[in-house]
Amino acid sequence: MSNALLVYPKFPPSYWGYNFALEFVGKRSATPPLGLLAVAGMFPEDYQLKVVDMNVTSFTKADLDWADFVFTSTMVVQKDSLFEVITQCNQAEVPVIAGGPHPTSYHEDIVSAMRGGLTIFSLMKLRRFFLIFWKISRPVLPNLCTEP
Repeated sequence: MSNALLVYPKFPPSYWGYNFALEFVGKRSATPPLGLLAVAGMFPEDYQLKVVDMNVTSFTKADLDWADFVFTSTMVVQKDSLFEVITQCNQAEVPVIAGGPHPTSYHEDIVSAMRGGLTIFSLMKLRRFFLIFWKISRPVLPNLCTEP
């Protein structure tokens, strides 16, 4: 049984982040990690999953000690926090699988920060996940003649 830690990096304070208004509406974050939660639903049942949203809780050494690998989903505005996560994972020798708009657009920067990206060993541990993800994520195009 593998332990997968899904980490959502922290957003920096900004006008669009509603950081200062959240207290008024009784919320801790305006942007839940919906992409990571969707990915969590695609894992095989025998995986242990834990989500850490760094906007509402801390990313700790205990989290890394528990994890066999770390998944992230990051937008460009979260890049500084992502690099902090990658640095901590590198120090703990925990593989990182980075997804989202930022790693997709700047994959060379991300792979070099991860010391060359994934190892063959970590890919072998994840082979079942990738097969299931591939089956689920193959595009099914709607019939444009019958769909609105």
